[in-house]
Amino acid sequence: MTVISNLMLVIVLLCVASLHVASPKPNLRTREAVDGENEDCFYIKRGRVLKYPLSNSAYTKSEGECRSLCQKSNNCTATWTRRYNFGADMTFLCILFSKPYKFVASNINLEGCVKLFISLRGSKTLSYYGRICHLFDIEYSNVPANNFEYDLGWIVEKKACSTSDTVRYLPLNLAREMIEQ
Repeated sequence: MTVISNLMLVIVLLCVASLHVASPKPNLRTREAVDGENEDCFYIKRGRVLKYPLSNSAYTKSEGECRSLCQKSNNCTATWTRRYNFGADMTFLCILFSKPYKFVASNINLEGCVKLFISLRGSKTLSYYGRICHLFDIEYSNVPANNFEYDLGWIVEKKACSTSDTVRYLPLNLAREMIEQ
């Protein structure tokens, strides 16, 4: 009799455990960050990058001069510079970006790009390829189809976690695991 009761107890425990595993996790619903705001979740897409046209480009004598050009422009939201040495002169290629660009950085690895993405408020989508990190203030779902290109890059979208997003969006710890693969 005890063997049968022990067997039934094991079956009941397995059923309860499988129900627990199959049910939505309460910690995946609305996650709160330390500062009381909702925690960010991430949607990760490999093999695609976002491309938007440049606002303008010019040669400048310094990175500061490039930033000054951006401040004087009505639609500039980010700058990117590359230094060139032409003989005794140092020249910078200054590229001005407009919306939806929020920030552009070069010579950065994917992990550094994701850290910038997490820390920069208002960044909703990241596009990374060729050690260049582009942060955008547009949600992935609102990007026009003609702005996607298939490439050896990554697109990451950031949103506040919610119950409806648990299939598509990952909390930060799971997103990091996927990115590090």
